Amino acid sequence: MSNNTESIPFLELFGITNKDELLTSLSNITDYLSSTGFNTNCPRSLYRYRPAKRAMDEIENHYILLASVSEMSDPYDSLIPIVDIIKKTNLYKELCEDTSDAEQMMKEILDTPKDLLTICCFAEDYRSFPMWDHYARQYTGVCIEYDGSKLKNCAAPFQVKYSKKSFSSFPKRTKNDFEFIMDSLIGSILTKNKDYCYEKEWRYFNGSFEDEIDIKDSISRVYIGAKCTRYNKQIIQTCKSNGIEVIRLKTCSSKFEFEEEIITGNVILFS
Repeated sequence: MSNNTESIPFLELFGITNKDELLTSLSNITDYLSSTGFNTNCPRSLYRYRPAKRAMDEIENHYILLASVSEMSDPYDSLIPIVDIIKKTNLYKELCEDTSDAEQMMKEILDTPKDLLTICCFAEDYRSFPMWDHYARQYTGVCIEYDGSKLKNCAAPFQVKYSKKSFSSFPKRTKNDFEFIMDSLIGSILTKNKDYCYEKEWRYFNGSFEDEIDIKDSISRVYIGAKCTRYNKQIIQTCKSNGIEVIRLKTCSSKFEFEEEIITGNVILFS
């Protein structure tokens, strides 16, 4: 991922030529989204379902891996109406005066705004059967719990809104075209199909062109999946060496829920 904003024509259209200017604009946008109803009151705990091997490295090195919007699994995360948004700006009017092919120019930079942001996703619940199945490789991975009060100091997330309609009502005009476009983009990213409401998702987004963030001591515990057998020894050792509590989730014989077992030994191999 690029560390130099000067090579991105989309930013140059708005006179943004360095990373600090971009971060300042994004800071203004997060303030705006907070004022328009997107929740930033981080819960006491948030969770990430992860494949076991990948989680080990994140736990050991105290970071969270970020992804670009175009890499997200939900196809609607990438179907952002950037052209329609840009048409509502003064920039588009100026382009129309300079060229008869403003529409084509907009299409050429269509994907650029999405790649200005990297994001990571959290959930409110560590006991979700669909989440273990979809994001922790069919219960063979782990679920990492983060202390919300510490997490918000390094990766403050927004709560996702669920709706049957996409984010189509454009925000009120902010002080410049760039912020208006990014407001609309981020509003789209924070609105998901109501069918996904079981995820109870929160999203953190970053505009610094980084693919990971340092989360310091935000991890409070790690839950090991009911079918995790391959990496459990290494996971336990990694957690114990970092002072992180480990809990094994086990199937229950009488009902569809998990039983919990706190791991107190240094090394335990599950059958």
